[in-house]
Amino acid sequence: MKNKLKKMLSTNIALKVASLFLAFLLWLVVSNSQNAIQTKSVKVDINYINEEALQEAGYIVTSRQTSIVITVEMRKNDYYKVTADNFIATADLSKHMGEDLSSQLVKVQVETTGEEENVIKNWNYPKDGPWITVKMDELQTKEMEVELVQTGAVDNSYVLNKEGLTMEPQTVTVSGPKSEFGSLTAVKAQVDLAQFSPENTEMTLPLALYDANNNVIESQNLILEPSEVVVRAGVKQLKEVSITFEGVSGEPGAGYGYSQISCDTTTIALAGLKASLAEISSITIPKDALDITGATQTLEKEIDITSYLPNGVEVYSNNIITVEIVIEKLETKTYQVPESQINWIGKQSQYVYRISSGSVSVKLRAFEEDLEGLDISQIQLSTDVSGLGVGTHTAAFTVSVSEGFSVLEEPTARLQVTLSKDSDSSVSSSEMSSEKEEVENTESTSNTTSSSESSSSQEQESSKQEDSDGTQSQESSSQDDSSRETVSNDENTSSE
Repeated sequence: MKNKLKKMLSTNIALKVASLFLAFLLWLVVSNSQNAIQTKSVKVDINYINEEALQEAGYIVTSRQTSIVITVEMRKNDYYKVTADNFIATADLSKHMGEDLSSQLVKVQVETTGEEENVIKNWNYPKDGPWITVKMDELQTKEMEVELVQTGAVDNSYVLNKEGLTMEPQTVTVSGPKSEFGSLTAVKAQVDLAQFSPENTEMTLPLALYDANNNVIESQNLILEPSEVVVRAGVKQLKEVSITFEGVSGEPGAGYGYSQISCDTTTIALAGLKASLAEISSITIPKDALDITGATQTLEKEIDITSYLPNGVEVYSNNIITVEIVIEKLETKTYQVPESQINWIGKQSQYVYRISSGSVSVKLRAFEEDLEGLDISQIQLSTDVSGLGVGTHTAAFTVSVSEGFSVLEEPTARLQVTLSKDSDSSVSSSEMSSEKEEVENTESTSNTTSSSESSSSQEQESSKQEDSDGTQSQESSSQDDSSRETVSNDENTSSE
């Protein structure tokens, strides 16, 4: 077996080597055809240097080429490995500046970064660099004020401070080609007031350039420094409260009174911190602020609300209010108040209290309209009768009436006090019972002393006779009193 294998390998050696060589050539041809050399265009951005030196010389670039295209050769398998990052294109603006600023030729230097150099077979961009055209102009610098344009409005529950908005900085520097300054008229920042709140009081806003027609200038050559401004706003809580009055001080002229207080506004808007406003529900104007001493006609007074506000709270709207105090002439009128509206203080049940005239005259002073609208039932009288007995008296009355009415003088009237009918019956029954008890006591005494001496008996009979005479005298007195009461009642009835 070994001999056969040795014989097969050792025979036709030249033919076998030639076959192997031909196979290798065939593989090499096929491999090269599948991974052939290809061409790729790569766009590389130009890096301009020393532009600051150009500006220091008083010039600025107005138009420039931003990129170049490089043709690169590589194998098909390395096609995607070659990118713009493999090249650096640099243009030095400090060189090659001629007298014609409108068009300058600047050389671009191209070099590789060293990455993927074994992949790049060739690139055909001129090694010594091409020349590109750069346009320039004189550099101009101008300081301009920033105009703050307000849009929108803060929420209804908030308000901005009276000082308004503050902005920093208020001026900016604009630099660029002299030829482009002709259309520049303003630098503006727009602020939306709706974005402000007590929690958000500061915003950073971008600036924009405008022409005379209020159109935004879109130019990359005009540079703003700084390009933003900071806008701050003091935002406070807003609250509307009512205005009230304690009244007036002083007295008007004789025969006059004030009927009402009116104001040109019933509410006022206040601004402040939420905690400070929470304690305020109304603004009260004290009496001292409304002095009507000696006034005989309607008064108008201007009052500054700020003097009645706590610290940290301010008036958002107008802080001056106009108050009108109406002064009118007072009139008098007499009312006849019936007995039914009299409160008898300390009255006793055995007495009857009557006004001789049937009513009490009450003289009141007030405005004519109030006097005409007052009903007699609204007037109440009271008098103290606790110390009065049977007879005729002069009683003084206290008047109770609505506010706004004044009693000119204390009313008085003739008052008759008599015993009631129930009181007469009670007195008669008491006297008869007393007489009966005395008779029974006398008879009992007579029976128990029958064995006494005749002289004692005579004395007892004499005493009995005297008692009998006394009883008759009491009955006669009671009848006289009854007659007097009857006469008095008749007189009262006649008077009524």
